[in-house]
Amino acid sequence: MRILFVIDSMPCHRFLKEAQALSAKGIELFMCYRDQGSIIARGADLSIFKKVLRLKKRELLAGNKIAKFAKVNNIEIIHYHNYPDKLCYQIMKTKLKIPIIFDQHDLMSLQRTKFSNKKKHWEKYCLEHADGSVFVSDFYQQRSFELYDLASPYVILPNMISQEVIGKENSETEKLSDKDGKVHLVWIGLITKNKDHHRYMVKTFEILTDQGFIIHIFPTRTKEYPHYSEIRNVHIHQQLSYKEMMKAIAVYDAGLAFFNPWMTDKKKSRLIKHAFPNKINDYIFAGVPPITLKSYIPMAKYIRKYNTGYTYSEIDEITPDSIKEKLEIYQKNISINRKQILADINVQLDKLIDLYKLLKGRNNEDT
Repeated sequence: MRILFVIDSMPCHRFLKEAQALSAKGIELFMCYRDQGSIIARGADLSIFKKVLRLKKRELLAGNKIAKFAKVNNIEIIHYHNYPDKLCYQIMKTKLKIPIIFDQHDLMSLQRTKFSNKKKHWEKYCLEHADGSVFVSDFYQQRSFELYDLASPYVILPNMISQEVIGKENSETEKLSDKDGKVHLVWIGLITKNKDHHRYMVKTFEILTDQGFIIHIFPTRTKEYPHYSEIRNVHIHQQLSYKEMMKAIAVYDAGLAFFNPWMTDKKKSRLIKHAFPNKINDYIFAGVPPITLKSYIPMAKYIRKYNTGYTYSEIDEITPDSIKEKLEIYQKNISINRKQILADINVQLDKLIDLYKLLKGRNNEDT
């Protein structure tokens, strides 16, 4: 099968992880991306894509260009990854006779208080006119069906683990805590100084460092973070490629996997508690037990399912002693349960391939 992966930015982690997993199953992949945004793909192996179409930052008639690229390369399915949604809308408006799958990374109309009517229209159009959909969790699927008139087939595909680190155990890695006796926590991903953003972690990090933790941040952007660097025992590391980062974080004891609990936007706060970010499996496959709060339902459920990390009711309960108490147990469980986690992910991935086959078959009947 010939699948075109499209994203209106630089490729993100979810985009690349899905592509790697599908390529490992023999799917022929092509890629279209726009040269803007965070360079998360730095160091990633893009050789899995047979051909790549790179859009300029302000590419005119981008939808038509993608449609032409798809026809020339005999693409059978277009797999579009949001957000943004405008480009998907433009592709759909070309009336291209190729099925389009809308992979909803984020339901932005619920996440942003300032979301224009035009952007809501693009989101609605893409979800309602997609031939198939992919959702990160049951919650996001249910909310999308409540908001819009959806009838197309769909699959639930949680964030995955990169093929680059599958099969690589970090159990022999010497931890920093073995040297200094301190408990070292790690945070990977975006941080911000905006106090009502879900990735504002200043207050959280202040509480945890007061408890005696040392915190290491691996941000997604190369810039200064004075609000964070001023916190005692917080260390901000340089941005690394995914492969380098996974090796670097293996020396820490546990990974933080929850967001700002003090958001004043209650609607957004409730929504983000149903998120399932990439960092959960990244921590697990680096041999670093994740830490979350019980109110973050999918993450807490996932961690409990495999018994690979910590779930707390409140941040104040997270103490160095409580981490030390079960650290060896969770590290051992990570080693034991890696194969089962991969097997479960594989089941969901097979459902995506079944969706490809279904849409390809329908398209062949119509042509």
